[in-house]
Amino acid sequence: GGAAALAGAWDGARREAVARGLAATGLPYAQDTAARVVAALDAYAARFMAAHRDACEATAIRREQSEELRERRMTCLDERRKRLAALVEVLSSADAAAVDGAVEAARGLPRIEPCSDLTFLGATVRPPDDPEVARRAEALAGPLATIEANEDAGRYAQALALLESITPEVEALAYAPLVVRALRARGSLLNELSRGDEAVQPLERGYFLARAEGLDTHARALAIRLTRLYGDVLAKTDLGLLWSRHAFAEVARLREPSWESSYLTAVSAVYLRKGDFAEAEAACRRAIELIEAQPVRSDHDLSRAHRSLANALMRRGKYAESRHHFERAIELLIAALGPDHPEVADV
Repeated sequence: GGAAALAGAWDGARREAVARGLAATGLPYAQDTAARVVAALDAYAARFMAAHRDACEATAIRREQSEELRERRMTCLDERRKRLAALVEVLSSADAAAVDGAVEAARGLPRIEPCSDLTFLGATVRPPDDPEVARRAEALAGPLATIEANEDAGRYAQALALLESITPEVEALAYAPLVVRALRARGSLLNELSRGDEAVQPLERGYFLARAEGLDTHARALAIRLTRLYGDVLAKTDLGLLWSRHAFAEVARLREPSWESSYLTAVSAVYLRKGDFAEAEAACRRAIELIEAQPVRSDHDLSRAHRSLANALMRRGKYAESRHHFERAIELLIAALGPDHPEVADV
C-alpha cells in the first residue's frame, strides 16, 4: 500500500508538475535544479515505500510487533507524506527563491528512518484522546506542513503570512505538538526575515514547551537555533554559549552524528563572532569528521562546514589552508547544487 499512500503526493503527475514548475522560472540553473530535485524526491519516495512495507510485514507476516506499534509507524510515515506533498505543491508553482532552495528542501525533508526507530516512536506524543481535538489537530497539520515547505524553499514572507492566519486556532487548540511546531516556524521565519530580536520569544517558548512535553526532536532543533541566534545573529556571544549548553545536553542524550554536527556548526559560528578562532576551528573540524562518517552524507552540510572552517583559518592567518577549504566547499556545492547555482558564486 505504500505507492497508494503516496498517490497525489508523489507520483508521475506530481513529478512532471515539479519539473515543469521549476523550469518555468527561466533561471539558467532551473533545469539542473529540477533534475536534482526529482532524483531526491524519487529516492525519498522509495525509502517511504520500503518503510511502509516493512511496518506492515512486521505485524502481519513476521508477527514481531504489535498492531499499536504498526499504527505509530504509520502515523509517523503519514507526517512525512504530508511534508512531501506540501513541498511538491510549493515547487510546482516555484518562484526564484524556491528554485534557490529547492535541492536543499528536497534533501532536507524529515528523515524516514526514525519511523522504524522504537526509541523515537516511544517518545512521540500520541494523538489527542478527544475526537474533536484530534480532528482539529489533523486539519491544522496540513497548513503547518505547507508553512514548513515554504520555509524550506526560501519563501519566508509567504510562510509567515500563512502562519499568522492559523496561529489563533493553533493557540486555542493548545495541543502541544502543534503549538511547538508553530512557535518553531515563527521564530525561524522571523530570523530569516532579519527580525532576530522578535524571533527570540517564540523560539524560547517553543523550546521550554517542547522540553516539558517530551518533544525531543523539536527541543534539540530549537536549542541549536537559539545558540546561533543569540551568539551569531544578535552577537550576544555569552548568551549564545549559554544556549549551547542546552543544545549540548539535548544532543548528548542520543548522540546522533547529524545532530552533533549541526550543534558544532552553530557553536563554531558563536566562537567566530566572539573572536575565539581556535575554538571555532576545532568545532568545525569535528563537524566535518561527523558528517563524513555518516552513511548517507549531505554534501551541502559538508560544504558549509568547510566554509566555516575556512573562515576560522583565515582569521587565524592560515591563508593557504583556508583557501584549500574554501575550494573544497565549492567542489561540494557544485556536486550538491550544480555549477550555476548562486550559492556557488557566493563562496
